[in-house]
Amino acid sequence: MAITTIHPITATIGASISYITAAHKTEELLYVDSFDCGIETAAFDFECTLKMTTRAGSDKGHLAYHLIQSFAPGEVTPEQAHQIGKELADKVLEGRYSYVIATHLDKKHLHNHIIFCAADNVDHLKYNDCTRSYYRIRKLSDDLCEQHHLSVIKESKGRGKKYNEWMADQTAEGSWKSQIRRAIDTTIKRVRTYEEFIESMRGLGYEIKGEILDGSNGKYIQFKPQGKDRFVRGYEKSLGAEYTRERIKERIEANVERRRERFKLLVKPKIIDTSQQRFQESPGLKHWANKQNLQTAAKIVSDSGNRAQMEERIAELDQTIKTNYKAQVKAERRRKDRQDVIFYGDQYLKYKETYEYYMNCPAKDKERIFKINESKIIAFQGAADRLKAAGIDLKKFDAKVYKAYVEQDKADQLEISQYEKAWKQAKEDKADLESKIKELDKFMGGSLQREAQRDQAQEQDQPGKPKKGGDAR
Repeated sequence: MAITTIHPITATIGASISYITAAHKTEELLYVDSFDCGIETAAFDFECTLKMTTRAGSDKGHLAYHLIQSFAPGEVTPEQAHQIGKELADKVLEGRYSYVIATHLDKKHLHNHIIFCAADNVDHLKYNDCTRSYYRIRKLSDDLCEQHHLSVIKESKGRGKKYNEWMADQTAEGSWKSQIRRAIDTTIKRVRTYEEFIESMRGLGYEIKGEILDGSNGKYIQFKPQGKDRFVRGYEKSLGAEYTRERIKERIEANVERRRERFKLLVKPKIIDTSQQRFQESPGLKHWANKQNLQTAAKIVSDSGNRAQMEERIAELDQTIKTNYKAQVKAERRRKDRQDVIFYGDQYLKYKETYEYYMNCPAKDKERIFKINESKIIAFQGAADRLKAAGIDLKKFDAKVYKAYVEQDKADQLEISQYEKAWKQAKEDKADLESKIKELDKFMGGSLQREAQRDQAQEQDQPGKPKKGGDAR
């Protein structure tokens, strides 16, 4: 589901574009694109186009328009949101207006910002912003959401509902697909194995089939809630890519690993601060704490080496983080370019036959056939232009080449996840070592070490206690 709003920009185009393209909101500009203008020079490009707008009566006060498309929390990935935003901009503006699009990831709900020039690049006329044009934008956005298997706010015959009313209804009754997703998400957080997940879902009243991981009892896992007549498949075009049996298993394993890491954090070695009043008032408690501190310091050194060794390891981890993060960003940019080819390649192949039919038809029929197939012909021409701009040889571009791009995209996705896993693990290891150094410094840097060593010496000197190299007889 996506909510759309639009408002005019009457001043400071540059400031507006700077805001939407902020690096910390767009994953270091990974989710920023433009059409028929440069991202850095968009304000200047818009200004040049606006100077050519000469039609009498044009609204010269509006320099650009700011279109915002917001998605429900958790319903789309950053890649999906950005792709849908670009498709919306292309459909709304039909290749006539320059625009910059940025997908913001800094809120729970992902959202697209599209700023486009108020004047088009073809006839140099101003964009007609009115109720009719807004409803067209909303309809196009809803159509794209349906195409990408997202929820859509349905029209009501009575009074229209506000967004929060609609969300309340969704929470109370919900589409049954959303209910299944919520049940799966909640259960994944509670279980430790895929088998336990299946049993828990059945315990909630769900009928399940196709759950065997090797696919021997069905191509897809399927769920049927109580009171429903049919099963819903766990695959990309139904419940979504996060709800296949393979992905459910991966998510469970990832959650288990996260819980394990959190447990590690809870049992991290900590030096006790014996300067607190409770230790000063109780010699016995202070003696116990000094002993614990000595053992903790010894364990830190035993597990991770001395301070110099830990610092050397941190430097190595820093390099691992930088190398893998840069490799991830580079791979994501490559994948982004490839995904553009996949998107426009699909459009190109889909409408190629229609376009060729139009081009080869008799001259007397051309106008009639164009009117019938106008959207397909324009879509084909736009896709062909974008593919050429990407350096694709259209004479050699066919279904086989397209499939190769799709397969490579899957390989890219796996490579990106490996880079991400490597630098995140290195970051955790670095934080763990830094924490140990901090605790060791507490012990080694002041009176805590001296107190612990003094207590240990006194303990060994007590009568009746065995000493090193002898016994107490």
